[in-house]
Amino acid sequence: MVYPITHNSFRGGKTMKEHYSMKLGKYSHLGWKYYSEKEVELDGTNSKIWHYVVDPTGIEHTMDFSPYQYPNQDQIVLYIEGLIDAASKLADM
Repeated sequence: MVYPITHNSFRGGKTMKEHYSMKLGKYSHLGWKYYSEKEVELDGTNSKIWHYVVDPTGIEHTMDFSPYQYPNQDQIVLYIEGLIDAASKLADM
C-alpha cells in the first residue's frame, strides 16, 4: 500500500510533495505537461518517485528517469523534445 508524505519539516513547513509540486508538478513545455507521484512504502522510510509526461492530446507517457530523484527543468525539456522528435520520425515513415 502507498501512503502520502505527511511530514511537514521539509522546506519551511511544506511537505516534500508540496515543495516539488510547486517547483515541477505543473511544468509544461510546448503543450506537454510533466508531473510526478511519490510512492512511500509501509515502513515510511523507503520511497520512489514516478515521473510522467502528458502530451497535448492527453496521452500519458511514463518518463524514464531515476525513481530516487526529481528531474530538473532542462531534463524535462530534453525528454519532451525527444518524444516529439521520435513521433515526428515515425510520422515521416
